Amino acid sequence: MAVTSEYFQNLAAKLVNQTFGGVAQRVTHQTPGTASYDPVTGVVLDIPTVEVVTAIVGPFNKGKNAPQDLLEGDLKMIVPSLNLNLPITNQLDTMILPNGEKYRVISSKIDPAIAAWILQLRSINAT
Repeated sequence: MAVTSEYFQNLAAKLVNQTFGGVAQRVTHQTPGTASYDPVTGVVLDIPTVEVVTAIVGPFNKGKNAPQDLLEGDLKMIVPSLNLNLPITNQLDTMILPNGEKYRVISSKIDPAIAAWILQLRSINAT
């Protein structure tokens, strides 16, 4: 049996959505909208695009594989690629945790099997 990228994508989604469902969280992924100008009102509207994804969120291990720009309070988010419909844009996208806390996506990478995204999140209120 050939193991394909699709196999790993399905496995990652199953692990997060079912096996680790007790620790997985429903996180709101928000991308900047496309600004549009209303000439009648003179208002520029920027309505973000939103999706809800199931992911595992927790603190970073400060070991040798930690990001170099890791700050106290940064979070690691692992989300199966099948759970994401919107592209990830570093420094622009926002993740809203179930408790309402907002985090900016600082960095993102996908694993070699294209099964899961690993995101570095930083509190929007961080100084």
